[in-house]
Amino acid sequence: QGTTPGADEMFIRTAAMDGMAEVEHGRLAGQNGTNDEVKQFARRMVGDHGKAGDELKGLASGKNVTLPTELDAKHKAIDVPLATEF
Repeated sequence: QGTTPGADEMFIRTAAMDGMAEVEHGRLAGQNGTNDEVKQFARRMVGDHGKAGDELKGLASGKNVTLPTELDAKHKAIDVPLATEF
């Protein structure tokens, strides 16, 4: 209601891409982190964002929105290893 045509689709795709990035970055932090708290947080982030992604898939399917299947260049370029140093 009150949205322009395509706004829902744009939001769903953006949320999916951002969520996929959070899962991937969490996975990397879990693998490369040296601090146990970082690793715990990374596992929680992967789980939470993975669950949200699954829910988003259902919503997207109901609206006939095709979700991205891999990270775009912008999200691949984010330097995550620095986050593992905390």
